[in-house]
Amino acid sequence: MKKTGFLLLSFLLIGIFLFREGMFTNLDPTLTINQNKFLLSNPNWVITNKTSKHTYELTSSQASVNFSNEKFIIKKPFLNTLLENKIENSISSDEANLELDKKKLVLKKKVHLQLPQTNGNIHLFTELLNLDLRNNLVFTNYEVELKSEDFGLIGESLELKENLKGETLITFKGVNLIRKEKNGYEKFGSADAVFLKEGSNILILQGSAKLKLESMNMIADEIKYNYKTRVIINSKNSTLFGKS
Repeated sequence: MKKTGFLLLSFLLIGIFLFREGMFTNLDPTLTINQNKFLLSNPNWVITNKTSKHTYELTSSQASVNFSNEKFIIKKPFLNTLLENKIENSISSDEANLELDKKKLVLKKKVHLQLPQTNGNIHLFTELLNLDLRNNLVFTNYEVELKSEDFGLIGESLELKENLKGETLITFKGVNLIRKEKNGYEKFGSADAVFLKEGSNILILQGSAKLKLESMNMIADEIKYNYKTRVIINSKNSTLFGKS
């Protein structure tokens, strides 16, 4: 009786999620049912939220759920975050878990987050990424690697969320900064935390901040640095010393 009730509930959730909040494209989605689970092939979902202006478009090659577990298991997910029909970021991975009622998505294995910038994209890589779609929050405590044409970094964790002004702010913890030079990539800075506002060329290094300059090195409590022009905008409690 319990299994039958959950089966009916599962079909109701799919009907609401796919046909009221979502839509199918020309991927020709199909539904397969067996004794233990149901399987969706090539689903395409649009997730909206009354408390947020953001819309999420989620596609995948396959989605399934066990009758004893309300979490959807998704293969090859690809998610676009849109604001006023403009893509703010895109995320892909090998696997994901989706909780419909909580609007939570956990991406796993070879996670790739792309952030469009004025001059090219910023690429972020990790092995697990949590998305709270209800509150437009992205975070992980796994190591994160950032790559761009101008600089790169390796951080111990990441958080991406909106500030009170509606701007998207990315926070990295435990960071080493690298950039491309004539002889390849080399480390040029580090900090306890690094902040990057989406669409901005400014990095804010806070806590034991260190930065290599052309002829000197700087340590400070905080450093604001333009990674495009390679110019320090300002710093707090800074000290300059010669290169060793």
